[in-house]
Amino acid sequence: VSQSRYHAPIVEISKDEENPLSEKIKIFSGDDLDNIDEIVKMVIADQKENPEQETLLILDDCIGMMKGGLFGRTYAKYRHDNLSILGTSQMFKAFDPISRASSNGLILFKTHNEKERVKIMEELAGFPNIEKYYDEATEKKHNFLWVNIQQQELWHNFDDLLWKK
Repeated sequence: VSQSRYHAPIVEISKDEENPLSEKIKIFSGDDLDNIDEIVKMVIADQKENPEQETLLILDDCIGMMKGGLFGRTYAKYRHDNLSILGTSQMFKAFDPISRASSNGLILFKTHNEKERVKIMEELAGFPNIEKYYDEATEKKHNFLWVNIQQQELWHNFDDLLWKK
């Protein structure tokens, strides 16, 4: 997936029921961000024809969508439509509080920005020893802390359970 310098691409991936090993991939350029409602409506209309279909909408490096609340409005408006939304950003604080609070999970990589780290720790203060688990999980390059909010679990990558309520 390519992207322009200032806009995130929109990629919609869904499984083809006739061949579960194949995937249909629709790629929309960053220029289509202003039309995200139309794109999501198209996905939802496709789902109505195929009710078993689950769709993952990936908004990669979507910091451009954060300005003006476009991501939050999209997330709030469509999160109940058999549509999973995965948003990525290099800045945790870029996601609005409603989007963060409504998320099912977070994948957190190591940050060297102390203000970002403080915000992450504040946000996840309900998890005991969160700072210890975050440091442990992100100690090695490319490792992360998976915060499963629904199940109240903390994981090192997706492999090792660190804590469970």
